Amino acid sequence: MIIQNEAIFDIEEYREFIARDSPERALKWKLEILELIESLNQFPRRFHLAFEPKVDGHEIRAVVFHSHLVIYEFNDDVNLVLVLRVWPAQMRPPKPVHLSLE
Repeated sequence: MIIQNEAIFDIEEYREFIARDSPERALKWKLEILELIESLNQFPRRFHLAFEPKVDGHEIRAVVFHSHLVIYEFNDDVNLVLVLRVWPAQMRPPKPVHLSLE
């Protein structure tokens, strides 16, 4: 499991936003999203493809977590989950060119 810097920034940014009203709720949100992310190691293909067709051979998937999408790639060759972004669900998903695919 690798969580890219952009995704870490996304999580911290939203946690800070929630903390303005409720530091306890912000901590709970962060712990829950990290638990969901960790669960992606088990059955990573259980969530839908975010982009059709594949992006340059990459299967980019997404799962809804409250008001956000956890956007990730599963590399079957090396059995690795790469979390790319944690994106507000009400916004248009980022274009594939704005994702750091390694």
